[in-house]
Amino acid sequence: MAICISVALAGACVSVGGGITFLGLIAPHIARRLVGATHAKVLLLSAALGGLLLLSANTLG
Repeated sequence: MAICISVALAGACVSVGGGITFLGLIAPHIARRLVGATHAKVLLLSAALGGLLLLSANTLG
């Protein structure tokens, strides 16, 4: 039930804000999986990863 609610909320955010909102939602989760729970590393990597994801999506598009 919680997964369904979180998917619905993420979908609502993306539909209102666009694709950049999805990057803002997903980049910190990917960064946390890559470096662990250290907040300083997650913050820096999520900013870099979000920019990299946006750049690669625009290049492919």
